[in-house]
Amino acid sequence: MPGEHARLSPSAADRWFACPGAPDAEQGLPDTPSPAADEGTTAHALLETALGARQAPSDCTDIPGVNPEMIQHVTAAWRLVAGMQAGCDRLAIEMKVDPGKVFKRDDLWGTSDIVIEHGNHLTVLDFKYGRWPVDPVNSKQLQIYAVGAAAQSLQRIESFTLGIIQPRTAGPPLKLWQVDRVGMTGFAKQLGQAAEATDGSAALRVTGDHCKFCKARSICPEHKKKK
Repeated sequence: MPGEHARLSPSAADRWFACPGAPDAEQGLPDTPSPAADEGTTAHALLETALGARQAPSDCTDIPGVNPEMIQHVTAAWRLVAGMQAGCDRLAIEMKVDPGKVFKRDDLWGTSDIVIEHGNHLTVLDFKYGRWPVDPVNSKQLQIYAVGAAAQSLQRIESFTLGIIQPRTAGPPLKLWQVDRVGMTGFAKQLGQAAEATDGSAALRVTGDHCKFCKARSICPEHKKKK
């Protein structure tokens, strides 16, 4: 859901892992609104409401902007989550996760769409309403959510399922990736190093494909050099 973002936002992790200077460069710059982003926000609200109320999305249509096509796609996502949560110890919807606490930072946190615990197994799911396929394999965003959710669990998490729910793509609506504790511990080490690299006014700026959605692209001296 929209709102305040962390300086080291999980959704922008591909960018600040590659360009440590990006978080400070983007500070204070506004997000660019778009109809697609507004549509995604509405779809997320519908799914969150349906899961929280334990009702079908078709019974939660008082949210402005909901239309029949959206109900169809969100219902597909809702059914997938319902199947995966069976017998779970905990289902958390729009869960604020704080992986920054692992590294004693207050600028690294985010909100995970769905977190499901089955004993010492943790499932982290991200709902995408866009049509461009997203792959959960090695997803930094999902892994950051998992690091935070595991740190906040009462259980010692030994294995992880990270997934993308994307009902509007031509491919499968649910894509999953399995990670063990060793793999996640290795990523957490990389995460700490990447976060530390963003500290200080001299944080390196690096251009590349990750610049595409950077809010500071038009004013970045490194990006201008590449034109």
